[in-house]
Amino acid sequence: MVSIFALSYATRRADLTLKAVPWGVAVTSVSVTRGPVPWIVVLLVAWVLPRPAGNAHPAPQQAGTQQSETVPSTSPSRTTGPQSGRQQTTEPAPSGGGGGFGGGVSFDLSQLFGPRKPDIDKVLDKKGPQFPDTFTMSSFGVQAFVRGDWPVILEYELEQSSLIMVTIAAPDVQPAYYRLDGSKQRGSVILHIPERFGSKPVPGWYLIRALSTNVGEIKPVHFHILALGAGDKAVGSATIDQLAFQQQLLDTQQKEKVAYSFHSLSDFDDVEVEFPKGMLYSTDRLIVQEKVKVESISGGVERNAVVRRSWDGKGDNGKYSPGTHYMVVRAWRGLKSGADWITVWSPQVLRVE
Repeated sequence: MVSIFALSYATRRADLTLKAVPWGVAVTSVSVTRGPVPWIVVLLVAWVLPRPAGNAHPAPQQAGTQQSETVPSTSPSRTTGPQSGRQQTTEPAPSGGGGGFGGGVSFDLSQLFGPRKPDIDKVLDKKGPQFPDTFTMSSFGVQAFVRGDWPVILEYELEQSSLIMVTIAAPDVQPAYYRLDGSKQRGSVILHIPERFGSKPVPGWYLIRALSTNVGEIKPVHFHILALGAGDKAVGSATIDQLAFQQQLLDTQQKEKVAYSFHSLSDFDDVEVEFPKGMLYSTDRLIVQEKVKVESISGGVERNAVVRRSWDGKGDNGKYSPGTHYMVVRAWRGLKSGADWITVWSPQVLRVE
């Protein structure tokens, strides 16, 4: 098993035009908006594992593109869909949570966390799982609560046989690595976090990669995530489902609003609905998602509730956001309620013109 960890920086916000980079490793972009100039932290992590880890057990611990104007929607029969928040980052730390492998290659995933920020528990408690503002679905990280023995659900769609890797990490704990079945066009898997992560929820990371399976240089491949969540009250099946737009086209010239709805199978203290813009890069068919609009659902949701609202096609900046958009629902419980969380993406897309 080989793991590589590195960081790189850009001094301006991603313009969603993918740069020419060596695709021997997968890319996760983490958008950070603190300070006078936005910047992007890019986490580069690649794995080569000897065998699949199965559906419920961690893997062994030792041993220039062109942009299309549309993104693919999932099958109409699919009724679940999730996403976003603002990513919290930390400075690298010198120790804890690392691992080493043969051949003189080592890594230290504790660099994801560094010195413990006093407010990160409060951020995840009040704001839920934190996704990058801009990222590719083929390789990204989510900051959210982690707990030993928790189930983790991941639902996704593929266009080709792929190497799908999931890493779950937390401070001062050996990370857990999973290799999923990438031979199916549609996958739904429930993983289980090892007991060593402890009996109480702590801030952690969920890192996901979808890579080609060829021999030699490997590249990110098309990967469409449908649902991601963790915790007993958020997993069984995806506990937020039936995400739907009433129509697939919003005409801004007519000052229209589009109705949307979703259904909850569980109680959640807090819920946010987001409308990120999605773009498909034609060469590698990588889906890139950019944060546009976030709406809070006051009071959260109760079990079996159906939420109905409308969106006018405007972003958080008050301006119309032309292009193709998903609906993403993030729902979570506070720490006092168990800290379970779920994020679901809509099977449909909405075109704003």
